[in-house]
Amino acid sequence: GGPIAMPWLGDVAAVLQMWYPGQELGNAVADVLFGDVEPGGRLPQTFPKSLSDNSSFTNDPLTYPGKDGHVVYSEGIYVGYRHHDTRAITPLFPFGYGLGYTSFEWSAPRLSSTTIGEAGVSVEVDVTNTGARAGSDVVQLYVRSIDSKIDRPDKELRAFGKLRLAPGKRGTVSLGIRLRDLAYFDVEAKAFVAPAGDYELVIAAHALDIRGTMRIALSETWLEPVRPDLLRT
Repeated sequence: GGPIAMPWLGDVAAVLQMWYPGQELGNAVADVLFGDVEPGGRLPQTFPKSLSDNSSFTNDPLTYPGKDGHVVYSEGIYVGYRHHDTRAITPLFPFGYGLGYTSFEWSAPRLSSTTIGEAGVSVEVDVTNTGARAGSDVVQLYVRSIDSKIDRPDKELRAFGKLRLAPGKRGTVSLGIRLRDLAYFDVEAKAFVAPAGDYELVIAAHALDIRGTMRIALSETWLEPVRPDLLRT
């Protein structure tokens, strides 16, 4: 993990995350601070309240910084928002978080079908810019397995859509879910498997800002074998 601890957060007015902007850093920061350009990005990782909240933080030197040239990734699939969600650890800034210079209003999500088959299902959300400035907003779609018989994250991101809207304008984000999006990889079966049962679709602005949930049903277990030549022996 590579998070940044911010014990000084309460002493500053704002935090601007610029990543790797290159030689145009000065111009880019000036454009954002003076309002010529909206800061429309969203965090692609989770920032913890404390470094000890990170999934790779353990007392085992094999996890970090490594021992005798070896490192063990004991966190498995529980990294980032999957770790924080499933372990009920509140982050400082959640995955997908970001602020801009305007405000948005979302409609209730619309689901094409409450059952899913080979054609998949789609979800639509209307987004309206209710502020006085142009800006961007992002709609995330997570999948949550209900009553899973195996250990799975609380929810998993499967689709997202971004809209840039002028003041007062409305747009629609349409996101699709297919059978593969419900699946996990079964090592013994050497296949992706989506067990029959109920699944919850979670519409969110970021990992903690959930705007709506819907349930879909899969009547029969779906399986997609992986080609033998793609498997590592």
